[in-house]
Amino acid sequence: MINITPEEVLAISKKYQERLDKMSPAERFDVENFSLIGDLPLLKDIPINQKAFLLDLIPGVSRLGKYDAGDLQPDEIKQLNKLILDATKEGQTSGRISYYDQGGYGDVITKDALEQLQRQIKSEFQEPENVQRFLSQNPQIDSKTFIKKLNDPEFIIKTFLGSFSFDTDDQGNIIIRDSYDANIGRGDPNQSGRVKRFLTNLVPGKNYPMNIASGIAGLLGSAEGQGAPVEINLGTIEDIRKSTRPKNFKNEIAEQLASLE
Repeated sequence: MINITPEEVLAISKKYQERLDKMSPAERFDVENFSLIGDLPLLKDIPINQKAFLLDLIPGVSRLGKYDAGDLQPDEIKQLNKLILDATKEGQTSGRISYYDQGGYGDVITKDALEQLQRQIKSEFQEPENVQRFLSQNPQIDSKTFIKKLNDPEFIIKTFLGSFSFDTDDQGNIIIRDSYDANIGRGDPNQSGRVKRFLTNLVPGKNYPMNIASGIAGLLGSAEGQGAPVEINLGTIEDIRKSTRPKNFKNEIAEQLASLE
């Protein structure tokens, strides 16, 4: 007979949980959530915004599959859970998450988008005061700050989904539905317009890395609404709440033992 003390059980459980926490959802649920465009070995463990950006530049990839919860890293799932909990505080079962819910437009607005705002002022479509207020509320960032944000879950999700909608299915699961494209502030959809936009974004200035990335995506990536579909099932609101609670291994073991009685 093998004797295992409660302390040893807790230690084993803690090690197992730590190992699970280090895995991405794709590693934990590989078979169930396998996605050809999301689980490619060379790209599997990089942030979802960078992976989606690179794959979107390859013609035809958007038709190979969809992005789901298994394609995101644990911190990215946590950020989505946080956004959903904030958006459902009053019992909402559907809604829309905006850029302002994710820190604003300052770190993603591009040079061609700024020029578009100036054109709207000249055509009297926008009031100068409103544009100035928008820019003051959404300050742009320099390249050094941009690099620091590359591993920031808020920035990763914002540059993966942008503003997005969520709803609740018949089983009570929160579902995020979208399609991926990196065409932030894109103007003319034809090829000459894309080239002009790319050249505009080459001019150095604030948000320069985002300008370059957006210009490349506008030139080679999917048109708005035509990129790879996104369907992320986060589970029920109670599942989301549980996932955000601090881990208590003693309570978990006690609950498991109680369920066996």
